[in-house]
Amino acid sequence: AMATAGSYEVLLDVEGSSPPQQHRSNRKLMAGAVIAAVMLLAIALQTGEDSHRTALVSAAKMMGLYAELEVPRKMALMAMEHTPKEEQQLALSLASSEPMLADCARKAVYTNILSNFKYLQGNLTVENQTRVQTDLDLFVAKSSAYTEWIDSESAYRTAQSAKEQADAAAEYARSKFSEYKKAVEVGEEDYEKNIAPTLDEKAGLVLQAEMIETLTGVISKMSGSEAEATPAKLQDAKAKLAAIEAKNPKLGKLAGQVGSILDKMSPPAPAAKASRRLLGSGFEDTVKQALAILGEMKAEVETRVKEIDEAVAKSAAWLKANRATKLEWEVKVVDLGNTADRANADKNAADLEREKLAGVYKVKNAAYVDGHAGLEDDLASFSAQIAALQTVIDKVVELLAKC
Repeated sequence: AMATAGSYEVLLDVEGSSPPQQHRSNRKLMAGAVIAAVMLLAIALQTGEDSHRTALVSAAKMMGLYAELEVPRKMALMAMEHTPKEEQQLALSLASSEPMLADCARKAVYTNILSNFKYLQGNLTVENQTRVQTDLDLFVAKSSAYTEWIDSESAYRTAQSAKEQADAAAEYARSKFSEYKKAVEVGEEDYEKNIAPTLDEKAGLVLQAEMIETLTGVISKMSGSEAEATPAKLQDAKAKLAAIEAKNPKLGKLAGQVGSILDKMSPPAPAAKASRRLLGSGFEDTVKQALAILGEMKAEVETRVKEIDEAVAKSAAWLKANRATKLEWEVKVVDLGNTADRANADKNAADLEREKLAGVYKVKNAAYVDGHAGLEDDLASFSAQIAALQTVIDKVVELLAKC
């Protein structure tokens, strides 16, 4: 071996003959390639970095040459594994690069070699196809697992969003129920404090209206004749008027006016021997004046009764509406709470599913990575082996053609 700057050259002398005349066998070439590679590696260990790298590259090329030369020999041994030694040697010779002349006495051996080589080539072709199909199957399994995993991730996000929405809806329902529950409580308290007492007031007003109506009837009868205005009737009218005023002090002013009119309608005492202060049409006008004032009193009472009725109706309607709405939200609290529970269960199930499918994808992907890692080398090896077999097959076919 001789080293030069940046490159190395290994000179091998096979059987001592000069290159133009020597016929090298594959085995000799392979041995030479191995020896050259070992020498280059030894040089690499003793040189600088750049020279070291160059020597390593050259050694790798030599090992590659060795591998290329070794393939035909291995294929020949594999194809003729269970055949006689003579046939194996002939197959090795056919696998070498040496030219061969047809020996028709060996035609049967050629035929057997051809059959064995084709059989092995067929098997390797099937193995090659199987290797490709296995890689494809692993890729499809990995891709399918990935798709299922990504879909499960999407399903989980959807379930997670649905749960958040369901939780928000349930919380909103609870807040609305609390709102209307409080409104009903406030309304009921207000009804008891401010509305219920007016019902007692209304009962008194109705009685007052009836008393005013009765008093109006009594005085109305006096309008036709002064004779009807007897002291007893006038006294009865004053008593009714006093009762009305006692029940409703707000009518005191109007009651006082009616009282004054009743006093005018009363006859003078007998000792005075005087006539009534109001005679004829004057008396009738006085009665009308009293009736008009009584009408005002009745109108005030009826107005207040109407106000109470409206307030009671408004409060009752407001309470009824709020109670109904409270009940609606109470039902929704239960329904939406159940929906939120189901959404949470769905989310948890989706989470478990995505974790499971993530694990499946991890396994499938690892299997594909492991299986695919040597694909190119395997296919290259199959290609080289099949080509080597084909070379021998072509040689044998050519030899048989000459016999």
